[in-house]
Amino acid sequence: MPSPTSHDVRAARFASTRFREGYEPAEVDALLDRVAVSLDELAAGRVGPHTLGADDVLNARFAATKFRDGYDQDQVDDFLDTVILALREHHTRLRVARRAAGAAPPDESGGGWIRTAQRGLTPVRLAPGLSTTDVEDLLERAATELDRRERGSTPRMTGRDLRGATLTATWWRPGYARPLVDPLLDEIAAALGE
Repeated sequence: MPSPTSHDVRAARFASTRFREGYEPAEVDALLDRVAVSLDELAAGRVGPHTLGADDVLNARFAATKFRDGYDQDQVDDFLDTVILALREHHTRLRVARRAAGAAPPDESGGGWIRTAQRGLTPVRLAPGLSTTDVEDLLERAATELDRRERGSTPRMTGRDLRGATLTATWWRPGYARPLVDPLLDEIAAALGE
């Protein structure tokens, strides 16, 4: 399924629940309005003070409805999962583009920014992914390499080494979504250099 656009978010509709628990429609709609604006900003290459990140959506909570109309919880949760991936993808692409354009490096020194980005990755289930262990090990090796370089040590790992690493594909077990991992690896490879 392709990443939802701001148009898709504004057009999203969910089945109504009445005699089973659902989500408060006004709260879901308010979040989706903010998501649509955020996707527009990110698509234009901007991050404003109110631009949502994936964690903002992931941590969103809605009041439950019962015996009155609400949105089907499973449908909302499934749609928000795709929104979370889209936001992560947009933020990662923007970060990569800024770095490629010579923008200032992230605030964290050495490999700290890699560790921060890693904490933002959330495993997916029952979807194609990459082994969480393989990805985490590779990211930690790259972060350690950047830490070493900052201290003046000789390079041991290059961007070519990073790109050549083998990552195990997953399906049934939790894994990181490739559209989120690949741009991050590209950014790290650029930081490591050839």
